[in-house]
Formats: sequence, C-alpha cells, structure tokens
Amino acid sequence: MASDGAACLLCGAPGFSNTYPYGTVWNGRRFDYLRCTDCGAGFLDPLPGEEDFRRMYRQSEYHDEFYEEVAELTPTRLPQAAAHLSPRRTMLDFGCGNGAFMIEAGNEGFACEGVELDPGTRARAAANSGRPVHSLDDLRDSGARFDIIRLGDVLEHLPEPAAMLESLRPLLSPAGLFFIEGPLEDNASLVYYASRAFGRLKKTLGRPLLGDYPPYHLFRASARSQRRFFERRLGWQVRHFAVYETGWPYILPVDSLARIRAPGRLARMAIGGGAVASARAAGLLGAGVGNRFAAVVAPRP
Repeated sequence: MASDGAACLLCGAPGFSNTYPYGTVWNGRRFDYLRCTDCGAGFLDPLPGEEDFRRMYRQSEYHDEFYEEVAELTPTRLPQAAAHLSPRRTMLDFGCGNGAFMIEAGNEGFACEGVELDPGTRARAAANSGRPVHSLDDLRDSGARFDIIRLGDVLEHLPEPAAMLESLRPLLSPAGLFFIEGPLEDNASLVYYASRAFGRLKKTLGRPLLGDYPPYHLFRASARSQRRFFERRLGWQVRHFAVYETGWPYILPVDSLARIRAPGRLARMAIGGGAVASARAAGLLGAGVGNRFAAVVAPRP
C-alpha cells in the first residue's frame, strides 16, 4: 500500500502497486517502487528521511565505496553531445564525485569546475582533477556563472529534482544549457526484461525478493518519462536526447577466472553483451532502447 501523499518525483501524479519486483529493507524500513499513474515512472515509497540520507551518503558509505578509483568513470556521452553544447566552454559539474568527469571535460576542451557537499570529497576531487571544487553555498555567494551545468547520475538521488534544477538556474550564464546524464532503469532493454523475468521466477519459487542495500535511486525512469519531465514538468526545451546501453549491472570488469566461473556469471555477461548489441541495432531503426540517457536541455525564460 502506498504511503499517504506518495507522488511521482518526475510528474507529481500518485502511484499504484509495485512496479519493480525487488524491494529493500534498510535502516529499519522497507522501501519499494510504485508505478506512476501518469508518466509510468517508478518512484520510491516511502522516501528516505534526513537521517537516512545522512547515513546513505557518508564518505565511507558512498564515495569511498563507489568512486574510490578515478579511472572508474561513470559512462558519459560528452563527446557525442559536444556539438550541441558548442560554442559554450565553461562548465560546472554538479555532484562531481571523484573529479573523473572534470578530467574528461578538460580533454574535450571545456573549462570545468565542480560542486560537492562533503568537504573531504571536494578536496579529493580537486586533487584528482586539478580543477576548483566548491561548496554550493560558496559558489552561489561568488556570483559565478557557467555556460553549462552538468548533472551526471545525480537527478535520481534527489527527493525534489525539479526544485533542484530550478535552484541551479541562477548559476547559468545567459543562454546557458544543462547537460544531464543518468540511468533509464525502467526503459526497454534486454537487461531490464531479464531482471523482471528473474524476479517473477524467484517469486514463483518462493525465494525472497528483498535486499538490504540502501535505496539510493529515488525514481526509475524510462526514456519517455525522463524526457517528459524536462518538457512538461519543467517546461524546458530538449535540444538533444540520446539513449544508449551499457549492459550494467550484468557487464562488469572481469578480473579473475574465479569471477568468470561464479554461478550465473557467464549468463549475466551474455545478457549484458546481448543488451548492448540489441540496443545498437534498435538505434539504427530509431528506437530508444537502452539503459542510459544523455540530454542537452535549455531552460525557458
């Protein structure tokens, strides 16, 4: 049953039933995803509270776990989107993590700076990238403006994504653009269909569908619901919207024979590889198949 006032984070409509077969019990509470009655996205119910967020995003629990290695760059389509961003050159990476994207942006000719909430993460990102990394409050007080604000794998972590994007608009220069990237966890993809099939099979066999992982992602978007968020919820203009496939989480680095021989590992790798190949083939036909998006979006006055 949905919590009182539960509403989709992308469009604001209420939700019904579980949209995803897997839930999680974490920090003493159960979290599930509801299906939005309007845009069809999935959204977490209930949302984490302030204490949950503090625990989820501790340096040791999050950045040290997922962003320790600078070489482990979250997938980006900056080179492919660069033509839609030209001739703008100054960029702010909001939620810059370990600084890996700022290095990539520099290689593409952008003058990139970063924003992070945690002081330790700011120091590490600045040291890794050689670029300035600020707190959001300091940056707002400075009066700085940027041609591009980039959010990479950030929106799905925000309890109020529309409000956050609106609050960042004063940091944009006139005619500035947002470059936004992230997952499409409810989009057409071989990995998505396999995951749901495995969930149904586990349920049929009476196996548990509850994990114990933190509920980092507060919504699960499709290409349709994500683009609809930009165009209808915000009323912004989408200049570029690309969908592609990485095979995650079925395609991961293989560093030992033991991992290759792990139960189900080869099957998962095969599904991930098939997802990448099928998405590329579908892309040739103009179909938006894949598990990630890259968008260039222009706020309206």
